[in-house]
Amino acid sequence: MKDKILKFVSERGPVLSKDVARHFAINSTYSGAYLSELIQDKHLLFSNIKVGTSPLYYTIEQKSKLVSLFEHLNDKDQETFNLLKEKKVLKDRELPTITRVSLRNLKDFAYPISVTIKGQKEIFWKWYLLTNEEVFKFIQPQKSESEVKEESEKEKLLKLKHILDEEKKALENEKLLLQKQSFEHEKKLLDEFIEKESNIRDEYEKKLKDASKFENEVEDLKKKLKDNDVNVIKKEYEGKLKNSQTENFSSMKAEYEKEIQVLKLQLNQDEQTFLEPKNIDKENDIFLSKCKAFFDEKNIEILRYNILKKDSEVEFTLKVPSVIGKSEYYCRARDKKRCNEGDLSTAFVSGQIKKLPTLFLSPGDITKKSQSMLANEFKNTLIYKKLE
Repeated sequence: MKDKILKFVSERGPVLSKDVARHFAINSTYSGAYLSELIQDKHLLFSNIKVGTSPLYYTIEQKSKLVSLFEHLNDKDQETFNLLKEKKVLKDRELPTITRVSLRNLKDFAYPISVTIKGQKEIFWKWYLLTNEEVFKFIQPQKSESEVKEESEKEKLLKLKHILDEEKKALENEKLLLQKQSFEHEKKLLDEFIEKESNIRDEYEKKLKDASKFENEVEDLKKKLKDNDVNVIKKEYEGKLKNSQTENFSSMKAEYEKEIQVLKLQLNQDEQTFLEPKNIDKENDIFLSKCKAFFDEKNIEILRYNILKKDSEVEFTLKVPSVIGKSEYYCRARDKKRCNEGDLSTAFVSGQIKKLPTLFLSPGDITKKSQSMLANEFKNTLIYKKLE
């Protein structure tokens, strides 16, 4: 991540910490920590003048771009900035007090140099882009180059101390953040442990109840066996099973016969409502038209049709071509997304009453149970085709 941030600053700098956080979608605290590490590794520098609450971060090659901070200076500091930029070197003792104070505020642009001239120390202010050789030309012959270099080293040490102080603050902030995250993680683990412990306790209590119930049933059975009631128990369960099977069979038979009667009655009524195919074009029924297009494509002839439910369900009597000629079929068509065994059963019974093989047509799929019925109960008597 540090390499990516360094590349970003090299291309976009000078930048603010929030620019880095926004570009890499990370927390501003983390972006500040990464920038501090890059400063510590001497890959980046930062400004003393802040934009809002954040300094500008830049590489040594971008130093000249710090002039963009000019607009963030007050009027007096801007005046001093322009003076120093023009003169390059200013002698502190010869300046008005307000200008001297202003120079001390412009730490990014005004570098102080202490020079001993004839046993007396003098302070000069140099423009930040000026080299030591260029400064020496301004103050020569007042000061030798070696003395200027010595004072410049002191200046670097002071700036390095300032950088280290800023890094220390950043590390303290990161330490506090890590402590907070560690506390939150431990609390989350404790909550999960308490929840799991509660679930295990509930499950254990349930199993105890089930075991107690099972033990009671076993005791009852042991008591009956002890009383030599084995045959009584056997007859009791066989009787219950027989009665249950008889009742279920009778109930299913009655329901099936009832359904047959209803369908027969419906069939007798529907026979009177079947229409000739020449009437199809007069019908305003989208699903009927879709079925007709399907039959035309397959060379299937419509003998009669009956709309059971507009735009969703139609029944037909068809002539379907085969290798031995055309065969008459009963067809039930339903516009459903998913058809079940009830839909197939209704179509099958209607076809059986008409004594015709049955075709079930639908744009939807059929359930797994319906697929099983097609392969077994309705094998060779009912055909399912998907309407596409």
